[in-house]
Amino acid sequence: MSIVGPSSTQEVTTRAALRTARHRLTVAAICGAGAVAVLATSSDLGNVHAHSLREKLVAFIGAVVFLALSVIAIRACGVGLATLVATAGGVSSAGAVRIVVSITGYTIVVFACLGLLGVPVQKLLVGGAVAGVILGIAAQQTLGNVFAGIVLIMARPFTLGESVRVRAGSLGGIFEGQVTAMSLVYVTIQTDDGAVNVPNATMLAVGVGPAPPRSAPTGTDVAGPPAGT
Repeated sequence: MSIVGPSSTQEVTTRAALRTARHRLTVAAICGAGAVAVLATSSDLGNVHAHSLREKLVAFIGAVVFLALSVIAIRACGVGLATLVATAGGVSSAGAVRIVVSITGYTIVVFACLGLLGVPVQKLLVGGAVAGVILGIAAQQTLGNVFAGIVLIMARPFTLGESVRVRAGSLGGIFEGQVTAMSLVYVTIQTDDGAVNVPNATMLAVGVGPAPPRSAPTGTDVAGPPAGT
């Protein structure tokens, strides 16, 4: 009877997660392509302000179909990317990626649907651009950590559970620890002195490598008390 070790079980789970992610991303690509095709067709053949009933119906039906396909594509893309990220960066990073994908996707869909329905979106776009610039300046450091976190998750200079050695003057020199969590803002490293949350931008800028194995205790360290005591 064969015994499946923890590493084999983890590999099987990882393969299953990757298959699920590929399936979800394939669905997202198909539905996204269909949504783009519907958007182009409805924009050319439909017009809600036209006198023809056919053009009005084309515009309204196209908007409904575009919305349905877009929602399916966004949900599938969010789940697929979150599954991929979860295999490398943990559940917290996966949830953050799914939220970012959903917010970005639904924002684009709302503006596209308003355009199909003849609603003027120029003022909304200008207001959104101004608000985006203000928020970008105010949250510059946070956004830097988010983008650095995405790079770390994709490049994978280290993985969850790996013991690493970090060399950085800004962090007080060299320290070692085990990576216990990776989010879109922080990397958590468990050191001998406790857990340390290092910003992703800092982790991307410092030198990181595998920690050398710790030497086993010598005989004098584990020997019992002298005989006769």
